[in-house]
Amino acid sequence: MLNGLKDVLKKDGHPKDSNEGYIEEAFKRNVSFRTLSDMDGLEISMQMSKVCRAMESDIETLVDKEDDYGDSWKKRGGVGAFMMLARKWDRIENCLSNRDDERYDIFHAMMQDLRDDGLLDDIRDLRRYLLLVESEVLSLDE
Repeated sequence: MLNGLKDVLKKDGHPKDSNEGYIEEAFKRNVSFRTLSDMDGLEISMQMSKVCRAMESDIETLVDKEDDYGDSWKKRGGVGAFMMLARKWDRIENCLSNRDDERYDIFHAMMQDLRDDGLLDDIRDLRRYLLLVESEVLSLDE
């Protein structure tokens, strides 16, 4: 997908040769992932377009974090990786279970929690941690 994005932006006069800044530039220019998928002959729903945006953001964040932290997330092996996931899940569950109005309604809770480091941030972190664990498991087969 990143190569498709780079092609779209280069046709539009984007001067960068590296991967850096393509996502931000696409959002600034309102290049939608729906458009990118249509270029490849694929029809996807608006929901899947949002998933593509989330994935692009995850990749960019994981690359940045890898530069900062390396592979410290797996330093203590599989048990440590599981505990990392468990701690993030515990934070999400704690946020949802302590509500008086709509216990465990994650959609309602997310609409109420507008903090930058709130529930949505925890969900994003968990998704990224799961991607790291999955990629590690897949690399074990290689």
